[in-house]
Amino acid sequence: FTRNHIQNFPFFYYDQPSPVIYLKNEKINYFTNLFLSVLNESKQIELYKAEKILTLIHLIYIDCEREYVANQQKIEIQQHTYVRQFKDFQVLVEENYKSHKSAAFYSDKLNISPKHLNRICQSVIGKTTTEYIIERVLLEAKREIIYQKKSLSEIAYNLGYEDYPYFSRIFKKHFNENPSEFINKYRQ
Repeated sequence: FTRNHIQNFPFFYYDQPSPVIYLKNEKINYFTNLFLSVLNESKQIELYKAEKILTLIHLIYIDCEREYVANQQKIEIQQHTYVRQFKDFQVLVEENYKSHKSAAFYSDKLNISPKHLNRICQSVIGKTTTEYIIERVLLEAKREIIYQKKSLSEIAYNLGYEDYPYFSRIFKKHFNENPSEFINKYRQ
């Protein structure tokens, strides 16, 4: 299977809100037997062994997609709306994370309440709005610390933190090391 072929199956999408397939008992037995067939075939020395294994895997993917789609249809309308709103939120964060870190700013731009935005984030990615924003800021902080020649205070300031010690505490809270320790460990 090529990567493009595998990506035709929705449970391989990285941005799916729930890349999980829940199986009932009778389906568990069915899938267990399919996987056992793959395992048994892998131990054989027969003609077309690889082709049979690929065919069995393809059958697993098809049946997994059927199960996945059936499970997703139950929450599709709500999740579709949430995913669309979350993507709008992601765009806003990319444009504004250096200057705006409050959930209220983003919920106001999306014309929804901060509580509803938090519900959307929890549903789609399992994180709060604030966690997502801070993670985006800290990702950029790591990039700038590693690749740029600015001082740590300048990096913090460029990311919207006028108080370097406050920025350092947030960084340490998330990564168990302050920015100085991070860059020293990275350079070793």
